[in-house]
Amino acid sequence: MTWFGLMLIVLVPVFLMTAWFAWRYRASNTQVLYAPDWTPSARLEVLLWLVPSGIVAALAVLTWTYTHRLGPYRPLESPVAALPIQVVALDWKWLFIYPQQGIATINELVMPVGRPVRFEVTSDTVMNAREGAERARAASAAANGGPARGRGPRCA
Repeated sequence: MTWFGLMLIVLVPVFLMTAWFAWRYRASNTQVLYAPDWTPSARLEVLLWLVPSGIVAALAVLTWTYTHRLGPYRPLESPVAALPIQVVALDWKWLFIYPQQGIATINELVMPVGRPVRFEVTSDTVMNAREGAERARAASAAANGGPARGRGPRCA
């Protein structure tokens, strides 16, 4: 079941019952009996707690699963070998080194189309951060040749 399906499980009954209650209990409807005394119903109580709890549990599992698929240090699956790019965070600028091509650029990242990239991130002085908004990933660079989070030197 997708996110949209789970959303519809909640929204469709809510909108239908809202319209039904508004129509049935309108001020001009004099044929409806007003009976404010309720008797407890264990079955109804269980149902009213289990359905929302099940939806929240399903959303939690989906969120956990898909969030961990976007790990910043997890390499992307591709039949093509990843292009290594060494990224050095300097004061107020970024140095991108392309070891296979033997070139380097400052503040300009050039990435090939259709080929994954493996960043080797480090910092010259202080801790820095960068984001890849198109992939919903971020990585931090720390001094002495390693990422700020200790899962290895790669991020995509």
